[in-house]
Amino acid sequence: MKNGIEWLVDTRVITECNCLIFPELPLKGNIDESKYKLYYPDTELLISTLEE
Repeated sequence: MKNGIEWLVDTRVITECNCLIFPELPLKGNIDESKYKLYYPDTELLISTLEE
């Protein structure tokens, strides 16, 4: 069973942005998996959640 964040990323309701340990290429080799941010890919979704 997937957790809630994985489900939201898979359904493209949110976008996950991973932090980097060092800003060097290759980027995938420098991902710090303990730090990330979540973003709404659509401004309309963000606005609709703010009005509640």
